[in-house]
Amino acid sequence: TGKGPAWADPADPKQVRDLEKRLTFMTPDGTLKALLQEDGFPLNPRGRTGTIGRGLLGKWGANHVADPIVMRRKPDGTFAFVSIQRRDTKQWAFPGGMVDPGESVS
Repeated sequence: TGKGPAWADPADPKQVRDLEKRLTFMTPDGTLKALLQEDGFPLNPRGRTGTIGRGLLGKWGANHVADPIVMRRKPDGTFAFVSIQRRDTKQWAFPGGMVDPGESVS
């Protein structure tokens, strides 16, 4: 396995120190359940998907994002919205990004 981007978790989930905390959820009956297999790899809470590893996402477990959409109605009745051009891909996007565990989105 190659080395991924600096912001991404390691490809081997056993190298992520807070993974069990990230993957522990409250079940409907009020008990805590860690979604980890015996080999240390996470389980998808919805079952098998056929995806191996992290897939296209950078983090093991939930990958939360905050992308606010800011719009205004112009005097002619059309709408305008705020967007940014990404430095890495040069594509247009809503401003925002990944939210790290414990980080506030406000």
